[in-house]
Order: sequence, then C-alpha cells, then structure tokens
Amino acid sequence: MSSVKRYLEREETANNLVEALGALLEAEKIEHEASIGISKKIIADRSVEQLSTKQLAVFEHHINPLLEPDCEGHCNGKIDISDISNAIAHEFEEGGLYCQHCIYDNQKMREQ
Repeated sequence: MSSVKRYLEREETANNLVEALGALLEAEKIEHEASIGISKKIIADRSVEQLSTKQLAVFEHHINPLLEPDCEGHCNGKIDISDISNAIAHEFEEGGLYCQHCIYDNQKMREQ
C-alpha cells in the first residue's frame, strides 16, 4: 500500500472519530465526567495515541461502546462510526438510533 493511501486512510479514520465524538458530546450522550474531558482531548489530538494508560482504559470502558452503537432498526446491525452523527441527527424523528440503511427504509415507508 502506498504511503499516500495509508495517510488518506488515517485521515479518514481521524475525521470519523472526531466527527462521532463531537456529535456524541453535543448530544450529551457521553455522561461519564472523565470521558467528556478525554473525548475533548481526542478531538484536539485527532487520535487516541496521546492518551495515558488510565485515559485509554476510560476510553475503552466508557467511550468506545458509544462509538459502536447497535442499530435499533430491522437490520440488527451496528451503526458505523462514520454514520453516528447522522444517526444522532435523525434520532428524534426516527425514534431511536438507526443505521443509514434503516433510516432510508423508514423514510421510504413513511412516503408510501
């Protein structure tokens, strides 16, 4: 794999993490006090690499599960980290957290 491709993949991963954490913080889904500060640090650093061992343990226990939410729709799958902000944005109108596919299906059913 070329170095450019690796760089672009790292950037996409960082962007997805920052966007998801920002959406979770804005929606007040991160409630554990230390997790709020750690999430802000991750956003500022655009990485988890600068976290201490204790911070990484808090991340794994309190934050990471929020980055892998279950879809409440018919697919019984997980919501991809790149779709978390969209799932949160549609949470009220959909009545829960749904993946892109289930949001689309719900919207199509409402149109009928």
